[in-house]
Formats: sequence, structure tokens, C-alpha cells
Amino acid sequence: MRHGLIRYERRDGEELEYGFSLENPRKDFQNPYDSLGIDLQQSFDIAGRLRFEPGEIGHLQFAAIFREIFYSHPTGPKYVSGFGFQVSGSINSSEKTRVKFQLVYGSAISRYITTLEGRGLDVYPRDDGIMDPLRSSGSYLSFEYFWRYNWSFSTIAGMVNLWYPRSQPGDSFRSSYYGSRM
Repeated sequence: MRHGLIRYERRDGEELEYGFSLENPRKDFQNPYDSLGIDLQQSFDIAGRLRFEPGEIGHLQFAAIFREIFYSHPTGPKYVSGFGFQVSGSINSSEKTRVKFQLVYGSAISRYITTLEGRGLDVYPRDDGIMDPLRSSGSYLSFEYFWRYNWSFSTIAGMVNLWYPRSQPGDSFRSSYYGSRM
């Protein structure tokens, strides 16, 4: 999903690219103490990335995000800190084949994981109404074979996992697996 951001990117030579951004700080959870349902966040999500492209081999990218989520509570305003790290890349194993991969791990970052976005999984409520961040991870691996420049075959496998405290119901969304070929 697209969202507002302020971004600075720079390419340093042929092999290195980096960027930083301040992103729209939207939460992804329902707060029972927020009677108006208004998402009033007080600080930007801060993201950064570093990408290496050593020639025709492929690329390797590292990214991170840090965020602070504001929410209402009867005892006063509260905050939950979140973070996320990502490693992704591609390997051109031959002229006709390419492997792509991505690994992501974080806390209170469900709005940045497509499978989780919109499900209200940034945090979970404790019995006292305090929100705790929910840890999540995801990964995918794909293989592409190019028959010709405009014809290719690809297959992909991916998964997403969540770690809840023991107090959550057994039927809570915990993981998702995906596979496809084209």
C-alpha cells in the first residue's frame, strides 16, 4: 500500500545505493479506549536502506525501520516502540536464471508486511489494556528461468509467522504459507 513519505536517495558510484525516509506513521490495530477511532500518531516512522550491486551478479540490500506508535489509555497517553530489519537480494546464477530472496523480522511492523497489513496485528492488548508489540517474520525464495527476453518461468515460496504470548486464543492467526509458479 502506498503511503506518504519524505525520502532521500543517493547512488554512490556503480555499486552502492542508499536512502532514508520519514514515513506516514499509521498504526495497524484497534484500541478499545479510542472512542473516536482517530489515528493520531505523533512521530514519523524512520526507514533506511543500503543496496549493493556488484556488476551483473545481482544485488544485496539491507533495510531497517524504527517506529513509535501512540495510543490512548485511561491512565494517559501510551507509546509502543517497533522496529524491523530486512535482507533481500537477487543472484543471477547464469544468463538465463535468477534467484531472489527476502528475510524480514520485526516488532510492531505488520503494516509493512503485505500478508499482515490491515489485520490489526501491530500489537496485542494485555489484560490491563496496555498494548505490547507483536513480533513477526517473513521470507520468500523465488527462481526465474528466462526462455527468451520476453518469456520466462518462475516459481516462488514464501511464509509469514507471528509470535503471540501464551494468553492469546489458540485460533489467532499465527502463520501463512504461499507457493506459486507461472
